[in-house]
Amino acid sequence: MHERIPETVVDTFDGLYMWLAAKPGMTMIGTHVGRVLLTNQRFLFLSTGTSGIARGLLFAAAGGPLAGLTLGQTTTDQLDLSALRNEGSLSGRLEHVTDSRVARRWDCSSYLTVETSGTSSLPPVCSLMTRFGQSRGRLLAFQRTLESVRTLSAHPHRA
Repeated sequence: MHERIPETVVDTFDGLYMWLAAKPGMTMIGTHVGRVLLTNQRFLFLSTGTSGIARGLLFAAAGGPLAGLTLGQTTTDQLDLSALRNEGSLSGRLEHVTDSRVARRWDCSSYLTVETSGTSSLPPVCSLMTRFGQSRGRLLAFQRTLESVRTLSAHPHRA
């Protein structure tokens, strides 16, 4: 008989923008801002439900062009599993994540690419980046944790 392992949070990463592409775009068009939550069983993106460009335009319209740069920043550290109902959220089992890597764009911004088997709950690929891409060390640490947890979830007897 198999004992069910309780799901526990392993790592979180706040304030990320997500593109449904292998590389982030040069604009916030088509992005969602949110929090990545990694558990011992799942990879989740908890979206605020707001696209990156829409939020910036809203604040720019309300307070001028500079307001979009400062007020448009979204805090995501209060998002919980109820955010899975928001547009742009993702939740998939770790066994469906097939690869992850941290790379740099031509402008030296760092981003994380996560590839999956393309299930109904996960796109085939997504890329994640902080607002200005200046988080390489944190992205590398998160990616190492993701790969470690993926390995453990594939071989639970090694834990």
